[in-house]
Amino acid sequence: MVSRRKKIAAFSMGLDGHLAARNRFQGLVAEAVQCGQQHSARTEHKSHSSSEPTKDVRLLIQNSHSVL
Repeated sequence: MVSRRKKIAAFSMGLDGHLAARNRFQGLVAEAVQCGQQHSARTEHKSHSSSEPTKDVRLLIQNSHSVL
């Protein structure tokens, strides 16, 4: 089920604009995840910590799934 707000956003900016914005957002999330993984890999060598994403990256991923 699509929320009313998402329906309105798609009509007010046009479908092409909505899809372009969604693709840009997905790209930003992917970039943030990649940066978080690289950061985790760098810090893992120093502290031997687990390679789990940072809290900020986890929140970005969670929010991206709820928005899309």
